[in-house]
Amino acid sequence: MLKKNILPSHLASFIITAFMSWGAFANALQIVAISNLIHDTTSSTTTEFIANEVSTIIENINIGSTTWINGTQAEELNQAIQHTHCKKEYEGPGGSAANTIAGLKALGMEVGIIGALAADILGNEYIASLNAKGIKYRLTPAQNKKRGSGTCTVLITENEAGISERTMLTNLGVSGEIIVSEEDLLWLTTAQCLLVEGYLFRPESTYESICYAAERMKSAGKKVALTLSADFCVSGNRDKMLDFINSYVDIVVGNETEAQLLTDASTPEMAAEILKEKKLKGAVTCGANGAYVFDETGVYFIDSPEVSAERVKDTTGAGDQFLAGFLYELFNDGSIQNAGKTGAFCAGDVIKQWGGQPHNSFIDESLFIPYDAIKPEVAESIELKA
Repeated sequence: MLKKNILPSHLASFIITAFMSWGAFANALQIVAISNLIHDTTSSTTTEFIANEVSTIIENINIGSTTWINGTQAEELNQAIQHTHCKKEYEGPGGSAANTIAGLKALGMEVGIIGALAADILGNEYIASLNAKGIKYRLTPAQNKKRGSGTCTVLITENEAGISERTMLTNLGVSGEIIVSEEDLLWLTTAQCLLVEGYLFRPESTYESICYAAERMKSAGKKVALTLSADFCVSGNRDKMLDFINSYVDIVVGNETEAQLLTDASTPEMAAEILKEKKLKGAVTCGANGAYVFDETGVYFIDSPEVSAERVKDTTGAGDQFLAGFLYELFNDGSIQNAGKTGAFCAGDVIKQWGGQPHNSFIDESLFIPYDAIKPEVAESIELKA
């Protein structure tokens, strides 16, 4: 669909075969994501702090939503948080597809990531985290060297009903523009699947990069998965997203709001039906109200595991870890129903901690058992370790 001055597919395939025959890839990659690499900071605070302090730095802020900010605002915001009674709960790596990749690694898969970081302290910390987890990576050149690494400040507050709300203030920095090289594409196509996040449909240069990558993967007979990421990603890029799905995607996962915006459906179940008719596999998640998973055999409802309110700390990574469990099952010959169940349990596990990436391995032989090996009534009671 798109043209670029890169190697022809047949020549690229030859080079990939040669690389692999030379033993360049000791452990075969299973899933590689292209993602915004974001340094997350999560703090508990009050709505008064947002109204009285944050609003003087960032105009038109809406509690419970995402607001884009620039580097100067991000620094002023950081200073304001340090000089108040905000309680810092988490600081570390984040990013939509990056969170999923960390979850897949925690499940034991060989994974990699492509993204952009600045040559600064936060960039170095992110690289150290990838190395510590054993996640392979390739960094694309920063397109604007005056910008720093991407950051996201997450402010957790309670509304009048006592319900927790997340206000996300995101400075993309250099992470927002990802230009893949021929070397990146050669590395990518050694994997079984490319994972793309909804945040990458802007700017145009990044959208072109994910199209080149997806086109190369499909030419190599590989899979492409898409996480819709956020409702504004869908509403702002719906035509592009539908074109991308129709051209490349095999697996799509999003929450009910995102999926209904994408399909113009009135219910999450209807959205799942519409996506199934496109011959896709995927899921429409509904938070604590379960999920609808689908493939060519049909649409199936999956219950969410019960997690008591006092155990819920942070829902930031719930959707990302649902996707991790879902993909884990699909790429380990699990059924679509088991993919939904494993996704639900991974989501239910990560919300018991702060931050969107699992702090420990999900794998515990006494707790994590393939669903095909146990009775359904037993599966309902399994809970991944906190």
